[in-house]
Amino acid sequence: LISLAKTVYSSFDAYGNAAHQETKVYASDGTTFASGSKVDRVFANLAAEARGIATTVTYTRYSDSALTVKTSQTVTVINPSTDLDQNSNPLKQDVKIYTFDVSGNAVLTTHEVITAASSDYLSTGDAKAKMVLTYHVEAGVETVTGCSVYSNITYDAQHNVLSEEVV
Repeated sequence: LISLAKTVYSSFDAYGNAAHQETKVYASDGTTFASGSKVDRVFANLAAEARGIATTVTYTRYSDSALTVKTSQTVTVINPSTDLDQNSNPLKQDVKIYTFDVSGNAVLTTHEVITAASSDYLSTGDAKAKMVLTYHVEAGVETVTGCSVYSNITYDAQHNVLSEEVV
């Protein structure tokens, strides 16, 4: 046993989507706490919700077993009015990554914008291509640090990525 992860899902909607998830990871002895996280999902578009696409996902990591001391947080937002195509595929996702200072205040460190054209989606809802623009944030100033284009993405029957090309 390398580690043990215990995950609890709660607040399910009519489609089986969990709005809340808590995970605690333990060391190889199965009792020593190693790390923890919470994921909260908001579904503000019914068609997207039916496909399991949340309009806001907040993923928070913690250093304590009570899950109260935050170490980092990733917030992904899809504007339900402008960032979904007619099939509820995300055209834009705004991702902000925060760390927490000693006082517990969130400090924005990274901002990513993920985009895909409506024509970049297969009939299964899987993206054939997407672009990720990454910014480093310091003192509120965003500086572009990367641009990755993902193409020729292939999937298995469960929609897991099998291969992709990244430029």
